[in-house]
Amino acid sequence: MPKVIVITGPCGAGKTTVAELLSERLSIPLLKGDDINQELFPGLIDIEKHPKKLTILKEELLRRTNVLYHSGKNVIVDYIMLGTIVDEFKKIFGNDVVFKMLLPSEDVLIQRDKERECWTSGKDQVISLRKQFHELKELMKPESIIDNSNENAEATVIKIANSLILDTHSQKKIAQL
Repeated sequence: MPKVIVITGPCGAGKTTVAELLSERLSIPLLKGDDINQELFPGLIDIEKHPKKLTILKEELLRRTNVLYHSGKNVIVDYIMLGTIVDEFKKIFGNDVVFKMLLPSEDVLIQRDKERECWTSGKDQVISLRKQFHELKELMKPESIIDNSNENAEATVIKIANSLILDTHSQKKIAQL
């Protein structure tokens, strides 16, 4: 069975960078929640302030993930996943969903957020999201949580890739990392 690999964490954790590298290295399709957000709602950055639109975004992300999964493909999902969407992914994909939560230190998150080339979230939002993810951490398997404070994206990608059990083709790609 294919796997759904969810790369999640607060703003500035490195989700997109890691997800893009992982997708490239393993030749696995990547779905980015931010891209789907911009496709559905151009220019809207703070979607969490628009509950109906956020619901539409989550439904579309689930739909696209489902299409790839049911076509027999592994898929990587890059998105800030909190609350009910985590449960929905678990319900739909069961043991075939793998969560990897990037959770660097607060100081590292704030610094990374400041250095981002795209929009920044700001210190208050970063701290708030990190707190929410820290609470979610209790519900995750220990091997799902990665403190990537002191490592570059490449090291994080290798760590994640080596923890995955995928199809033979993907395993060969992991061996080449």
